[in-house]
Amino acid sequence: MAAQAPWWRPGSASGYHVLNYGRLIGELVHHLTGMSLREFVRGSIAKPLGVDFQIGLRDGDVHRVADVLTPALDFDPSTLDGDTVAYKTFTGPSFSAEAANSPSWRAAEPGAANGDGNAASLGDILAPIARSGASGNGRLLKPATIEVIFDEQTNARPPSVT
Repeated sequence: MAAQAPWWRPGSASGYHVLNYGRLIGELVHHLTGMSLREFVRGSIAKPLGVDFQIGLRDGDVHRVADVLTPALDFDPSTLDGDTVAYKTFTGPSFSAEAANSPSWRAAEPGAANGDGNAASLGDILAPIARSGASGNGRLLKPATIEVIFDEQTNARPPSVT
């Protein structure tokens, strides 16, 4: 990814692909902590909050997860202009919903696309954002860290993908 040329002039637009973004976050976590994203989420988020959430599914939990249903595309990606972000996104190496149901995908840890938990766990993970970093089981983040979440990072318009 680091060697790839930008798809637009830096600062003129903003966008990311969910699978790439998750990989970048996982590498950042590993570089800073020495842990995989799975280990970090388990030890620094799920365990302190007491929630049933994991990155990458453990074998013993497969029976608890519903299959991903395959959505139908409303268009043929090959008809798009080859210079557009949409074309590059939909015609390159792609992810399919069928792949998400495979044992290898379910065990993988692409941070932005393979978290497994229930609605209550997601609510508990996000609750500290509304509580200045506090959770029912103690402080997860400093109030100053929560404030940074709401700082505008860019005002560049996202590129059109349709």
